[in-house]
Amino acid sequence: MRLTADEVATIRRLVAEAYGPGAEIWLFGSQLDPRRKGGDIDLLVELPASAPVDIWRELRLHAELEEGLGGRKVDLIVHHHGEEEGPFVRIAKQTGILLQRPASSAGALDAAPKNGTGGATMTTAEELLLHIFETLARTGAALKELRSRLADRLPARPETVAAFDADTTFLTDALLKRYEQHTDALRVAARTIVRLLGEEDRYRTNRHVFDRLESLGVVPEAARFMALVELRNRTVHAYAPDSARQAQILNSVYVSVGELLDLAGRFARFAREQRLLPDEAAPVLAKLEALGTPS
Repeated sequence: MRLTADEVATIRRLVAEAYGPGAEIWLFGSQLDPRRKGGDIDLLVELPASAPVDIWRELRLHAELEEGLGGRKVDLIVHHHGEEEGPFVRIAKQTGILLQRPASSAGALDAAPKNGTGGATMTTAEELLLHIFETLARTGAALKELRSRLADRLPARPETVAAFDADTTFLTDALLKRYEQHTDALRVAARTIVRLLGEEDRYRTNRHVFDRLESLGVVPEAARFMALVELRNRTVHAYAPDSARQAQILNSVYVSVGELLDLAGRFARFAREQRLLPDEAAPVLAKLEALGTPS
């Protein structure tokens, strides 16, 4: 296992805070191979059969794990004991290691949401949106800095990408990583905004959510938002030996950074105008709106 003792402790603590001592935690995937470097952290959290399904708690835990583990990519599966086991749950149990056995069936699933702002208690959805906005402020600032540092190297031809030195490769890897994190956060923010508007049941798919935000003037074009999400899904293949494909993805990510920053700013502006968050969220919203302003 390539996780440190501190990283394992962080995972156990955050899962316990979200789901209580009744959760079982499995680590599987590339982190179990000592010969490899980097890679995602693949986790399976199995809950008691009686635990309610709570997608917002799951999304918040996912965001907190990535933040608590220093921005590393976490692939999280939450499964209820007794449910049909899909292929990834079976792989996790067959090839993974158990990081945490359930202490008891008791848990924190009915606990009041945590309030990290020190102000009035927020709802779960408000707390999640604020947390996602804080994530967007960090990833957005990183994307802006990386775009500036790579301005003399991207866009690039395939043969140039294939010959990148170690420093440039490090920067482009970081660009892809932050793009992925930022797009994931935007997608969660979109769904959370719709939930706070009381329209969660009417708009269930990503496309329906994006269409609704377009109708509200939050995003300029839902189809373009979907295209940016699709580009995020293609970034996982950007490390293939096919330099032409790698160059295409890198160039597309680089030129779309401005759009991502603008979307984050639009989300923050809408949240401020519609008063979706309490007043203490104002500094985070201001940061996001400033990131979305052309420099």
